Amino acid sequence: MKELTNDDLVAAKESGRIAVKNHEERCMAVLKTLKTRRHIFRKSAGLIQYLTLIDAVGFYVVYDLDITSLRFQVLYAETSWQKNLSARLLAMTLWECVDDLPQVCGPAFRKAVADLTFTDELRGKLDKTMKEINSFKHRNEALLKPIRDNVAAHRDKDLDKFFDGLEHANPKLLVDIAKSLCLLLGDFSSTMNDALREAKQLTKFTRMITTLKAS
Repeated sequence: MKELTNDDLVAAKESGRIAVKNHEERCMAVLKTLKTRRHIFRKSAGLIQYLTLIDAVGFYVVYDLDITSLRFQVLYAETSWQKNLSARLLAMTLWECVDDLPQVCGPAFRKAVADLTFTDELRGKLDKTMKEINSFKHRNEALLKPIRDNVAAHRDKDLDKFFDGLEHANPKLLVDIAKSLCLLLGDFSSTMNDALREAKQLTKFTRMITTLKAS
């Protein structure tokens, strides 16, 4: 394999920076739209029960943006400590994202989805994505939660656990894990977008959100 030159690394960093910037602009546009729609839904007695759907999409868009930004910081950190710190913060953010799932997509969310009229295919895609996010949580809990507790949020004051956590905060592994979660978050946003467009109760809001795909 050809060894990368300094020029190669500079070019890769610039390409990554542009990709993250473009992703950020798309995310911010979606959040701006969600804020407007949220205001409209709150004022309508017939739509207020669907606020939880907008909140869930917004929640995952924010996490998608945070995780994408942290991935870039890990990849292009200038010192080993900066790389490790960014990796630890990435692990913490990944864990917080999936650990909040039961609250964000809890009973109110499930009821709102159940009340909407859209195709069985879309309902199946949404269920599949939710299960995959939950599976991601259980599959990575043993790695992510201790890093969050011991070396990112510093909830445990045992220095032995801190040093052990440092060894497990592998930047490359965490970047790869983060990419897989971003893909799931993109699937969730895309499916929710399609579902809300097709829902008969919400036909006047067919342009509600823009489909996001992970960078």
